[in-house]
Amino acid sequence: MQNPIRFVLLGILAFVWGSSFILMKEGLKTYSPVQVAGLRLIVAGITMLPFSVKFIKQMKSTDWAPMLIVAFFGNGIPYFLFAFAQTRLGSAVTGMLNSLVPMFTLLIGLLLFQAKVSNSKLYGVLLGLAGAIILIFSSGADTSGQYGYGALVILATICYALSVNTLKARLSNFNPLATAAIPIGIAMLPMLIYIPLVEPIAIGSLSKQGLISLSAVSILGFIGTAVAMILFNRIIQLSSAVFASSVTYLIPVVALFWGIGSGEHITYWHFAGLITVLTAVYLINKKERKIIA
Repeated sequence: MQNPIRFVLLGILAFVWGSSFILMKEGLKTYSPVQVAGLRLIVAGITMLPFSVKFIKQMKSTDWAPMLIVAFFGNGIPYFLFAFAQTRLGSAVTGMLNSLVPMFTLLIGLLLFQAKVSNSKLYGVLLGLAGAIILIFSSGADTSGQYGYGALVILATICYALSVNTLKARLSNFNPLATAAIPIGIAMLPMLIYIPLVEPIAIGSLSKQGLISLSAVSILGFIGTAVAMILFNRIIQLSSAVFASSVTYLIPVVALFWGIGSGEHITYWHFAGLITVLTAVYLINKKERKIIA
């Protein structure tokens, strides 16, 4: 019998990751997108530093290239894309668009890693694209018709998808905690130089809102990034990667409730897009016997 605690941990993880978008929004009230993403990486990187030091000794020369891909496409670049997108995009829509990760994971696996795809998965991809279009056009209310902000989130999900496929194809021999800690540590390094020198944060002279924003970004880095990755790996240990990946269905729901609670403009089109995307994720995760190349 599988450990029932896995359901509790899954719910906690969904709440944590689903809350990441509202935390970014809060951080952006005071700081620039680069400061929000950079501070997030610094806090997460320092938190994961003991694990990075422990596992980096196990790396071979051939592991560095895929690890760098995971560092910048799985951590660095998406964090900045999300932060810039949320300067104009609501946290609810951002969370909904983030659920496209499984779709692009499948597409990149098919195009670059010669993965095999079932019929239902192909239908899921087409449905996911339709859902993405609905959500992007729904985001027009937040961005005054500047749909490029929604495209930034989609680009971030493509980055995540490339990272996931790289992990599976090139780094599957590593401890999951190592592939969480080392890439974050690598992505953090440029920000340790950039933030203090180019966009320093004067902690001693922060306003009340500044302190709130700093707290939000710190929580995002510590709990929403570092602790969440440890929690995700623990869920995999207690159950399976398939069960852990079901958090994809819950994250946009949590983000939606945060968006409604903060007064964001949510329409029926947002719900239609979300349902379409989640149906696509179901089809993509569905197992079938019939396989086509």
